[in-house]
Amino acid sequence: MFAREFRGKRFDVGDKFGFMKTSIEYGLVHPQIKDDLSDYIIELGNQLNQKKQANHSTENKTNKDKKQ
Repeated sequence: MFAREFRGKRFDVGDKFGFMKTSIEYGLVHPQIKDDLSDYIIELGNQLNQKKQANHSTENKTNKDKKQ
């Protein structure tokens, strides 16, 4: 068995989601793209929140209609 002590952050790119997370984290520290990538992620987050709130509102309305 071989082993080596490792200090730092470990990235697991053995699956698609791990690969994507790693790419994003590296992109967020890359001097040429970090600002644009950060802005894009914030924009996507806002869009996801709007969709989530819209879905939540629709679910609440549906539940109220069922109770009546």
